[in-house]
Amino acid sequence: MATYDADSLPGSGPTKDERTWAMLCHLSVVGQLFFPILALGPLLIWLLKGDELPFVKQQGKEALNFQITLFLAGIVSWVLVLAFGLGFLLMGILWIYSVVVGIVGAVKTNEGFAYQYGLNLRLIN
Repeated sequence: MATYDADSLPGSGPTKDERTWAMLCHLSVVGQLFFPILALGPLLIWLLKGDELPFVKQQGKEALNFQITLFLAGIVSWVLVLAFGLGFLLMGILWIYSVVVGIVGAVKTNEGFAYQYGLNLRLIN
């Protein structure tokens, strides 16, 4: 798997096109909170551009894995709400966390750095 960072490829890195598509993968994490159809964004970008743009493939998988992680955490939150009347706090924390790290991921990939979410189940390799 190709990884781009300042140490491994001095003087080179992902192209502007790669950075833009990777940034869109991470922005869809934020956007899907407001427009749920955008949850398909990383998957579509990964499938359409992943074979020709390795940086997009890597970041698309990362964003897709994060959305799967958010989905599973959301299910746990709803179970806590239904079972114990709790879980709303966890939902709020998840919402804020996903907005913040989604924006950070978009900025970092637009700068040409590979971004990895801290709390992420990497189910798709």
